[in-house]
Amino acid sequence: TFFDIETSGDITTDYFFEVDLLCFSMSQEGTPQYVIAEELANDVDVLKYLAEMLLCGHNLSYDVKVINAKLKGVAKAQIYYDTMLGHWVYYPAAEAGLKILGESYFGVEDWDSGLKDYTKTASYKEPWHKEDGSWASARRYTGGSGYERIPRDMLYLYNAYDTHYTRELHAVVDDLLATSESKHRAFRDRMDMANMYMDFETVGTRVDIEHLKKLEAELEEEKT
Repeated sequence: TFFDIETSGDITTDYFFEVDLLCFSMSQEGTPQYVIAEELANDVDVLKYLAEMLLCGHNLSYDVKVINAKLKGVAKAQIYYDTMLGHWVYYPAAEAGLKILGESYFGVEDWDSGLKDYTKTASYKEPWHKEDGSWASARRYTGGSGYERIPRDMLYLYNAYDTHYTRELHAVVDDLLATSESKHRAFRDRMDMANMYMDFETVGTRVDIEHLKKLEAELEEEKT
């Protein structure tokens, strides 16, 4: 299932567990893009079905971390295929952004250019809501953030484009990896590592502070 989310807040300052889902889009081979709107996108009963799907996306780690934060252990989504990592495995020195690759492979212009008027740096003393579905919190937004300020018809179309070109890019990346057994194996290894590291980023790992202090003291003694 090809998949992409749009979230609220400021990605430069807000943690993945602090944001809300504004929408997510999904499609499969031979189907159109379906966009799940804000009213349903944060519903655990909706999100738990994503844990049963083989998710394919571009830079999917962030998306899955947000989904799992919303699920709170009820279910757990996994990264199955990340087109960004797949392209990086084959062309490690190349730009890997979805918009850049979309232009390179498909000749499409940046489809989010019309959104930039709504995501400029701004500060609001009071929250607001508009009839077009956009809203903002009483806070400061840095440039390129605060997608909740985008009219929903524009945001949903943008979200669908992301999923569409992820699907198109998947075919390109799959063909590239099919030409090299070693690169395909390296890609699958990185998918496994991506899920492992995502778990660390989501729940962290325990550290024995007392042992570290003891080790530090022993090392300092050896130095002297």
